[in-house]
Amino acid sequence: MRTGVNRYGHSHTGGRMKLKQIGYSSCALLLAMSATIGCGVGDESQFASEGAAVLSTVEWDGSYWAVLSGMPDLDQRRTEDLSRGIFGLPGGGGMYCGPAAAMNLLSYIGSHGYPEVSPSTIDFEPRPEIGPLATRNALFNASNYNLATMFLATLGDEMNTSTDTGTSTANLARVIENRLPSSFEVKKKGNRNCEGDIVITPQLIYNNFDAGKLMILKYGKYEPNSDGSVSRTGGHYVTLTGVLITSDRVSITYKDPYRDRGVSVTDTSRQSPFVTDTRVLEEEEVRHRRSGRDCRRDRWRVLRPESTSTARWYMEQLVVVKGPSPF
Repeated sequence: MRTGVNRYGHSHTGGRMKLKQIGYSSCALLLAMSATIGCGVGDESQFASEGAAVLSTVEWDGSYWAVLSGMPDLDQRRTEDLSRGIFGLPGGGGMYCGPAAAMNLLSYIGSHGYPEVSPSTIDFEPRPEIGPLATRNALFNASNYNLATMFLATLGDEMNTSTDTGTSTANLARVIENRLPSSFEVKKKGNRNCEGDIVITPQLIYNNFDAGKLMILKYGKYEPNSDGSVSRTGGHYVTLTGVLITSDRVSITYKDPYRDRGVSVTDTSRQSPFVTDTRVLEEEEVRHRRSGRDCRRDRWRVLRPESTSTARWYMEQLVVVKGPSPF
């Protein structure tokens, strides 16, 4: 039975509130929304005990909130460990954020009503290798880790992923579309450098969630120049899981293929625990420079306070997936 098609609408006095949800009780979702806005953190972990909810959105007095639960969080960095029979990726997976973000999304779709989409039946979340089940769980983790690595390698081949330059957004969208049933629609939105007109905004992300769509976000890495402009030096893909828009805070949540939290930073031969990252956004006017050409754009900056780099990260592009029915 396909999930993600049962929606409910509720309003309070004055009609200023719109609520869409799947699986949660209205009360539970409203309490979660209140806590999220009050704390300023959107984290799907608070819904773990609420059951089979997939995608929920709330509009309330000028605030917007969306959360998607159940998204995998596969690691891109994978190095071989022959002593444990572990496979690796080309270049250790350092440039495989595109295939990993896509695999998160394909795995989610395959396990939420579309079993014909691979990989649909494999649980890639690692099991604890402690206690009486430690040996069995270690074998389970190693086997699933290798299956995930092989699938990522296949996606990388299909996407023409380079160990030097990564994956183009066009190739990422093309492969996702090719792997989905014809009833799905995949679109690429946004721009980078001085190209294109669509600017990726938190409201655009919310609108897509509200329409039951899934998204991969690409944000660009820009280095500041001495004249106040910035030049693009790279980019990164993440799988979006939420957005929060209030009068005093704007943030997104996502699954980041690069951040292997929970394991040693040198151990990239094990799948790290599935976690959700929250990033605050700020809107800035940005002056881009590329090949002597300058342009000014308002962009949304992804704040990374833990980074010691001078680089700035700005939202650039979305790959948007629309199913035959809302997720």
